[in-house]
Amino acid sequence: MRTYLEGIQANASQRLDDMMWDTLDTLKGGQQETMRRLDGLENRTNRQFAELQTRLSNRMDGIETRFDGLDRRIDGVENRLDGLSEKFDVMRADLKRVIAAQEAHSCGREAAGTQASGSRLESRSPPVRANSWGYSSKHAPHMA
Repeated sequence: MRTYLEGIQANASQRLDDMMWDTLDTLKGGQQETMRRLDGLENRTNRQFAELQTRLSNRMDGIETRFDGLDRRIDGVENRLDGLSEKFDVMRADLKRVIAAQEAHSCGREAAGTQASGSRLESRSPPVRANSWGYSSKHAPHMA
């Protein structure tokens, strides 16, 4: 009977070893499958991250290009404003000279006693009337 029990025990021990190895193989296979899936997930994540980095870099380049274009446009506007400022300075100086000349002319006429009833810029010639185009015959004789 002892041999019989020893046989059963040996058989049970062998079956237990087989089950343990099968379980370990299953666990190893599952672990390998899990590792393979994790590697795939890591690769996909790295690829998506690289794509996002590329898209972000391209967008930043586009934004920098737009800002450079805006800077150039602002510089152009500033240059035009500087040019207009210079033109206005010239026009202001010309206007001051014209006003000074008119005042000098008017003062000279006042001294001669030719000014009538408070009008500073009395004309010696009769008043000039504008034609239908808005031009006076004095300034545009060909249209009179």
